Amino acid sequence: MLEGDHVILRAIEESDAKILRDWNFNAATTEYFPSRWPVSMSEQQAWLQSQKTSTDKKKLLICDRESEAPIGLLGILAIDRANRHCEIGITIGEAKFRGGPHATEAMNLGLTFLFQELNLHLVYARIMEDNERARRFFKKIGFRESGILRDMIFKKGRYQSWVWVSQTRDEYLSTT
Repeated sequence: MLEGDHVILRAIEESDAKILRDWNFNAATTEYFPSRWPVSMSEQQAWLQSQKTSTDKKKLLICDRESEAPIGLLGILAIDRANRHCEIGITIGEAKFRGGPHATEAMNLGLTFLFQELNLHLVYARIMEDNERARRFFKKIGFRESGILRDMIFKKGRYQSWVWVSQTRDEYLSTT
């Protein structure tokens, strides 16, 4: 468990399946996700089980420290220990916590762990090109735009590109 002033990051439990499923199919939460298929509760629970045994990804539940209620998810994906990098993503599923300090603190707890404990060199994220809020968020916490992969997502009747952002360990440590 990782703790900050506003959030606690903890492992996902089977009892979290319903809230995760609800977030994954809430239009406001998933506006900038690639397409989603509807899933049953048994499929959601099978996904949870697969997360427990994976060695190259980890999902952490973001909980409000005061209430201990789940408010979002921090995803760490494609962990490459040989080349010392991974992908990161964040979702705040509870609308009333968007725009507050919770996402920034959750991301910083995750980055501190990845850079200091796992000794990774680079952390990167993919953002849909028209997701200005996410682009501002990642820029605010020190990520730099590092590339574009054109026309990767067909959403809302048109193709969109992935904007890649990244931050190195040295860049992160120089700002903390």
